[in-house]
Amino acid sequence: MIRRAYLQSLEDDDHTILPGVVYVKGFLRNYAVYLGLDPSHVLSIYHREFPDHSQPVVAPAAIKPRGTSQLVTGGTIASALLVLVIAVFSVYVYRQVQAFRQAAPAASAAELIPTPTPIPATPTTIAVAAVSVASPTPLPPTATPIPAAAELTAKVSQDAWMQVLVDGRPAFEGVIKAGQTQTWTGSSDVYLWVGNAGGVNVVFNGKDLGTMGARGQIVKRDFKKA
Repeated sequence: MIRRAYLQSLEDDDHTILPGVVYVKGFLRNYAVYLGLDPSHVLSIYHREFPDHSQPVVAPAAIKPRGTSQLVTGGTIASALLVLVIAVFSVYVYRQVQAFRQAAPAASAAELIPTPTPIPATPTTIAVAAVSVASPTPLPPTATPIPAAAELTAKVSQDAWMQVLVDGRPAFEGVIKAGQTQTWTGSSDVYLWVGNAGGVNVVFNGKDLGTMGARGQIVKRDFKKA
């Protein structure tokens, strides 16, 4: 949800068309999370390459107008401007987060609503009186065991951003560090969205499925109970 021109400006280290330093930091943080990078590390590189040389603002001495006891000082104006800037930035960040969440593909109703698996009826054996030679009663077919749940384990070898929906409900969203392992269990399915598929190895209901894709690849997959 960041304009293409702004992304190109960030990649080229050309900040002349960007709204301001506050927006640059916000864009870098959101861009890093989307790419599966550490936002703190990315911002530390930005501060090192583009240090803030702005001089502190010195508030002028307050002058009391004639005939009034109300004082409007430079510090008051600066504080009001600071509050206004913080409010504007907070609204911007909130809209960015909401837009990013809405960009996540909502799983279709057919994906989120579990399809009931028909359970074979238990055959009833009816005793038949033998006339001459008793015929052997055939055994009922063995029903295929149905997994009790959908269990997904993600083993992370490289830092990766993930979003997880369990039975259609949000269960996790954030960056998982290399070397960590996370497990989610649902009654019907587990939906996984990965920002670095090459760094995530998945095991579903005890079966190792390997990595979800190539390094840096964005992969979305719904793991459903058979």
